[in-house]
Amino acid sequence: MDSTEAKLKTSITPILSVKFEVLEVIPLDAPVCSKDVSFIEVLENRKSVREFTSVGLSTIGHLLYLSNRVKEASVNEFGHIIEKTSVATPGSLNATHCVLRSPENGSWYHYNARKHMLELIGVSEDELDKFAKTCFSLIPGSENSWLLWYINDIELLESKYDDPVTLAYRDAGGIATTHGLVCQYLGINFCQIGLHGNHEAQYILNERKLIGVGVALIG
Repeated sequence: MDSTEAKLKTSITPILSVKFEVLEVIPLDAPVCSKDVSFIEVLENRKSVREFTSVGLSTIGHLLYLSNRVKEASVNEFGHIIEKTSVATPGSLNATHCVLRSPENGSWYHYNARKHMLELIGVSEDELDKFAKTCFSLIPGSENSWLLWYINDIELLESKYDDPVTLAYRDAGGIATTHGLVCQYLGINFCQIGLHGNHEAQYILNERKLIGVGVALIG
């Protein structure tokens, strides 16, 4: 396979994270974690499930809290804001965002990992409705699931690395793996599907270059 390895830039100019067009915010719950379930039990029983039930906003909040919330933030020697989460990310830049489609109303939300809330965001609805239908067509009967889309702020990675695309996909893989384990712990069905939504990410309204790097269904 011919691929270009990412390299640290010789001259680094830090930039801030992407800002989405936010129309409304929804605070999310934090979970009360059970000590009765061991990590080994979760690891041994984890599996992808292609059947979905209706999952409430509270449960989605628990998944995102355990997997993606920012626990600490600081500024590194280059001037980038670096963030500590449950997932190891390239340069600790936390450049991959979770965008979710609600099965209840078909709206698209961005998870604000710093404030633990969902943000209703502006999108090109017709284009993303087509994308959602394509995703659901891969698993019949999955329309009642939450669509979880991994969106990478590739410009943020490009501010530190040359040829960072492989880092973007690595980042999404780490997040998806964590989501699979946390869903197993929470008793939620989780299944990654064979789409990235690379091109469709342009239909999320903002002024940055974004790429889709993975999709999962939850329910």
